[in-house]
Amino acid sequence: MAQMHSFLPAQDMPPVESLSDAACMLRLQQGDTTALEILYKRHRRWVYHHVFRMIKNASAAEDLTQEVFLRVYHARLHYQATAKFTTWLFQIAANLALNWIRDHRRDRVSATLEDAVLSPGARRALRVNLTPERILLREERQGLVREAISQLPARQRAVVVMHKFSEMDYNQIAEALGCSVSAVKSLVSRAFVALRADLAPALLQ
Repeated sequence: MAQMHSFLPAQDMPPVESLSDAACMLRLQQGDTTALEILYKRHRRWVYHHVFRMIKNASAAEDLTQEVFLRVYHARLHYQATAKFTTWLFQIAANLALNWIRDHRRDRVSATLEDAVLSPGARRALRVNLTPERILLREERQGLVREAISQLPARQRAVVVMHKFSEMDYNQIAEALGCSVSAVKSLVSRAFVALRADLAPALLQ
């Protein structure tokens, strides 16, 4: 993937370097692309850290980190200065990481989340009776799980995957999202209420 500097002008860093993240985004919206380079230097390690925690693949995390800042550039006009920049940035990073997981780890994620939705008794019944027909049925169910996950609100989808797949604890998720631990617990709870309502009847057939 092309490096960030491939689309940034080669010029001396302007005084914008001392501005806040939100002010840098406003300068970027006005056409000052050096503001993006500043944001990249400030936050690329932070973005890489969180993407890597989600996907557990160093090479892909490097590529996705580059892609995050390309998305920032292309979405610059949609940024609202009232929003905390790092929260907005993390949402971009989380969505890209979730897409990568969907494409590369879908069976593991679906099986893990299927287990989370089913009761302990239902999980045991499925594992004891894994006939070829049930294996095919489970593959269909995993498709339903993936679809249900994709329909969750972005923050709920992010916390579910971080908690169940990346095995991040509530404190780590709260740090990544820039919110409180209680807010993370609430997001997880609401996500699984929605998933159980959508999926339990189909998974128990």
